[in-house]
Amino acid sequence: MADDDAPLGTLGQELRGARISRGEDLATVSRALKIRKDHLEALEDDNVGALPGRPYAIGFVRAYAAYLGLRPEETVERFKTEIAGRDEGSKNAGFTEQPEDEQRLSFGWVLFAIIIVGLIAYGVYALFSGGSNSNTATVAPVPPQMTEKQPAQSAREPAQHNPTASQQSVITGPGVASGAQVYGAPAADSRVMLRAIGPTHVLVQNESGNVLFNQILQPGEGYRVPNRHGLFLTAEHGNAVELTVDGKTAGTAGQTADATEAMPLDPAALAKRSGAPNTPE
Repeated sequence: MADDDAPLGTLGQELRGARISRGEDLATVSRALKIRKDHLEALEDDNVGALPGRPYAIGFVRAYAAYLGLRPEETVERFKTEIAGRDEGSKNAGFTEQPEDEQRLSFGWVLFAIIIVGLIAYGVYALFSGGSNSNTATVAPVPPQMTEKQPAQSAREPAQHNPTASQQSVITGPGVASGAQVYGAPAADSRVMLRAIGPTHVLVQNESGNVLFNQILQPGEGYRVPNRHGLFLTAEHGNAVELTVDGKTAGTAGQTADATEAMPLDPAALAKRSGAPNTPE
């Protein structure tokens, strides 16, 4: 859509106008804010259907407004007002149900599961086929050339267990991936750790709305929160994000699978919330 095509008087037009007045393109802003270019374009086009969900859209609006020198909280309130009338019967009114990245990841996990089940089924078939051949050998004399091949058959037997061995090399605990990636600050510069115990989209921003982290985490993956004041967490599923403070558990970001929005990541507050002792900063 051209820069002057947005409906007059909309928030999208104001965001686009502010960006153009700064002489910046969407690609530059996307790199600075760590927000996908198509999501920024959707904000400017007032196309909420192309955004991943209400909590994330609000986070993107706050970050974009702060970057452009607008008032973040006023801009967020205006955005909420503009979307209030869109499908009020839906909790995720007007937004996509799931980020595109997560849809692709979900499909990948399903495909992986199908492959594993197929390998296990083949292993079971090979096991019973081998047993059947053994029974036949006890009835009829075994030719010498068959006797020479028996060691090769025995060598194949451990391979029947390879699917399970493969799973164990990937999974180290219930729902936790082995060698899972940990993002964010070095351990020495972080007191708060976010770890996914279920697939969820995680967004971390500062009080000005700037984005520090914006990514879908799979079970076992984590993010070390930098030691800074005024950081906030938005999570697609609150009960899918486990928090630790100085290595001690602080529970999950939420008690249900509903989204957790703008949760303070202050170490002292989280330590009190969990009942864990608070170590001085």
